[in-house]
Amino acid sequence: MQIQFTPFPELFTERLHLRQLAFSDEQEIYIQRSDARILQYIDRPKANNLEDAREFIQKIHTNIAENQSIYCVFEKQPDVDRYDMFVEY
Repeated sequence: MQIQFTPFPELFTERLHLRQLAFSDEQEIYIQRSDARILQYIDRPKANNLEDAREFIQKIHTNIAENQSIYCVFEKQPDVDRYDMFVEY
């Protein structure tokens, strides 16, 4: 299967916004990747600081550019309480 997500599409529905992970997401990535309750379910190294989160985001961008994976963010639209979900393929 050929994966091509460059440029990464943005999709909008009435309630959701599907977009590429951005460096502005570093705080949310750090929170998720440093929480032991979350890490017990995923096989990823713990983020110890925001630089670890930025390195992870850069890795995701590189993998997308090289068609090795897809990683996206689902956000609720502004009129709905914020809900972020990160999905990787």
